[in-house]
Amino acid sequence: LNGCMILGYQDKFTKDMSRDNVYHDSGVGCVVGDLCADLLVNVVDRVDEQWDVNARLFEPFGRERVLLYEHSDCLAVKSLLLICNLKCKFESIRNAEDLSLNGYIPVLLVDNLLLSGFDEVLFYLMRKDIVPFCNLKNLDYLFLHSLVHGILRKAELYICWVIEEVFQKVTLVRFSAAYSWPANMALPYKKRKEIQELLKCHRWLEKSPREVFDEVEYACDCLSTKLGTHRYFGGDSPTEIDALIFGHLYTLLTTSLPNVAVGGILKKFPNLLEFCEEFERVYFPVLPMLNAEE
Repeated sequence: LNGCMILGYQDKFTKDMSRDNVYHDSGVGCVVGDLCADLLVNVVDRVDEQWDVNARLFEPFGRERVLLYEHSDCLAVKSLLLICNLKCKFESIRNAEDLSLNGYIPVLLVDNLLLSGFDEVLFYLMRKDIVPFCNLKNLDYLFLHSLVHGILRKAELYICWVIEEVFQKVTLVRFSAAYSWPANMALPYKKRKEIQELLKCHRWLEKSPREVFDEVEYACDCLSTKLGTHRYFGGDSPTEIDALIFGHLYTLLTTSLPNVAVGGILKKFPNLLEFCEEFERVYFPVLPMLNAEE
C-alpha cells in the first residue's frame, strides 16, 4: 500500500458518507486526507528517531472559545498522544486555524514539521513506528473512521454553521473573538460560506436538522454495535481509533448548545457512555503530565 493508492481511495469514505450509502461503498476507504506532500513520500519507510521532546501543540483558547468540531479534533489528538505516552508543550493561541495547512486543528509542530489535525498526526506516528501502519489496511478501522469523519464531524460542522440559532449565539461570537475589527465582522460570514459550500458538495447542506440528528443516531448505533461488550473498540487496550471516537463522542456528550440536544442521542447507547467514562477515567487524570510544560 503506497501513498498514491491511499489518496486514490480517500473520496470513497469522505465525500458522500451518510447512513444511506455507508454500506454501499464497495471501494476501500482511506483514513488519511489532505496530508502534506512530504509525509506521503516513501510511505512505508520508517523514521527511527526518538520523539521530539520539543514538540508543541497549538490549539484555540479554552473551551469557551473553541467551536464544537474544533474541540472534538483537539481532544482526539490529545487522546492519541495520551495512549502513546508522548509529551509535548500545549499552547493556546488566538489563530490556531491560521497555522494549519489544511484547515484542521490542532497543529502539532514536531521535527520542524507542521502537522494539522488528527490524520496527519496519526500518519506521522506511523512513520515513526509508534503506531502500527497495518491499521490503514484494516477495513473495520476504516469503517469506524468513516463514521466519525463522514458523519459525526459533518454533523458538528452543520450544527455550528448552518443552524441559525447556534450560529448567531455561539459560532459567531466565538469565531469573531480571535480577530479585531473589521476582520471580526467579515471573516465569520466568509467562513460560514466556505463551510456551507463544503457541506453542499457532500450533500449535507440540503438536510434538515432532524435529518442531521438522525444521521448522528445512525452513526452512534453503528459504533455501539461495533463496540458491543468490549472495553475499547480495539479490544482490551485502546488504539488510535478509540482516541478519535472518544474525542467526538465526549465532545457531543458534554457540549451544551441552544436547542441542540445531541447528548441525548448518545445517552440511548449505554455502552458508548461507558466507553467515554472509562477512557476519561483511565487517561485524563494524567493529561497534565502529558504537557511538557508541567
